[in-house]
Amino acid sequence: MRINIVFVFLILAVNLKGQDVTNRINEIREMYQKTLMEKENYTTQAQDITWESFEHNEEEDRTLKKTITYYYDANKIKIAVISTSIISDYSSYKLETECYYENDSIFFIYSVERSSERTSLNPEQSNEMVNVKEKRIYFDVLGNCIRFLNKEANGTPDMIDSLCQKEQNVSM
Repeated sequence: MRINIVFVFLILAVNLKGQDVTNRINEIREMYQKTLMEKENYTTQAQDITWESFEHNEEEDRTLKKTITYYYDANKIKIAVISTSIISDYSSYKLETECYYENDSIFFIYSVERSSERTSLNPEQSNEMVNVKEKRIYFDVLGNCIRFLNKEANGTPDMIDSLCQKEQNVSM
């Protein structure tokens, strides 16, 4: 009998913890939507940090850009967007990471990494392939990671968006 009571208690504890995470993720989704709706009202501050992040090389045929943009509401940070792009004749790479804050604490990170490569500059001969990786990281009120989701898709430029929508997130 004592073992059954302990077993029931353990099952309830695990279920309650799962419910707390589910409730927090639903709360984060609401906070995220609210932040996006209010985004146009925020004060922005953008900074080009390209040469703080990359070494300049005149011989390489590529364009580099790295920026960070802060969004503030009443002097409190709401969003920080870090964007990196590298473009050359045959390949491109872009990483954009959005960090969302409430009361100066991070609650959500959304990151998209997109790279493409082609074999020719001629669009009729090129067989360009695109790789997209998405990451979603959810945090509890103390700033601890409670869920990490990952999604990846590979395909041609005209198919990649629909492939991304079809791919399932993988919990890490």
